[in-house]
Amino acid sequence: LPPEERQQLRERAARFRALPPEEQQALRDRLLELGALDPVDQQRIRENAARFRALPSAEREQMREAWRRLEKLPPDERARVLERLLEEPPAEP
Repeated sequence: LPPEERQQLRERAARFRALPPEEQQALRDRLLELGALDPVDQQRIRENAARFRALPSAEREQMREAWRRLEKLPPDERARVLERLLEEPPAEP
């Protein structure tokens, strides 16, 4: 690997080790879920993540907060909210 990629990996590893054990386990579980997806879905997720990173920081934080609120909902209510969102037409880029 090129030196800059090695440095990025070192930084990511340091951030991971600094997480509490339960967050480390949640991240491991999520990575296993992502690894089990088919390549098309993995690519879609990478593209969405890149679009998210390109957003202004204030907008990213608003999206994170909305996600946190969604995660706190009971599963049945969360499913209803997600269904409503899927019914809405996509926002224009």
